[in-house]
Amino acid sequence: MKKNLILKVLGLFYFVVGMVLHINMVLEKSWPTYFFILICVLGVLLIIISFLAKNLSWKIQGVIGLISILIFLLLLFL
Repeated sequence: MKKNLILKVLGLFYFVVGMVLHINMVLEKSWPTYFFILICVLGVLLIIISFLAKNLSWKIQGVIGLISILIFLLLLFL
């Protein structure tokens, strides 16, 4: 079993979604796009946490994942 797989997958998902939304907003010349950059940063932070914390249990990863989902939703809907 790979270590911290939940955090890596969530981080990659947030990064890809943020980049797709950011590129879409730039192509449509809509503003502000900084929300989507923050979503990308959230994804990168999750990936960094997964590499720095060598051996997290799946419960701790789940809690971090749920907190990141709440942050994602706050950034998206505020």
